[in-house]
Amino acid sequence: MWFFLSFAKRPDEAPAERAQPFEHPNGFREMTSLRVITPDQQAFSTAATCANQLKEFEIVQGDEHLLLLEIDHGASGQTHDFRPGLPMIVNW
Repeated sequence: MWFFLSFAKRPDEAPAERAQPFEHPNGFREMTSLRVITPDQQAFSTAATCANQLKEFEIVQGDEHLLLLEIDHGASGQTHDFRPGLPMIVNW
């Protein structure tokens, strides 16, 4: 399911009176890329095709369901693979 909130903004673009704290206890600052891999061989929906136009986001066809998440451009060189329990790899 896809949804779009045209009024939504990044938290760091919120007015001062609505701003939330940005300090995370582990030091993470920002999700910098997200890649969604799906084994579905059908053509992507209109919504998925539109989402693929976003900077630092990509949905592609592959061999398995997998989410690749990058935080802070992978600056620390660390990674965690949550498989097989969760099809996700996080690089930070």
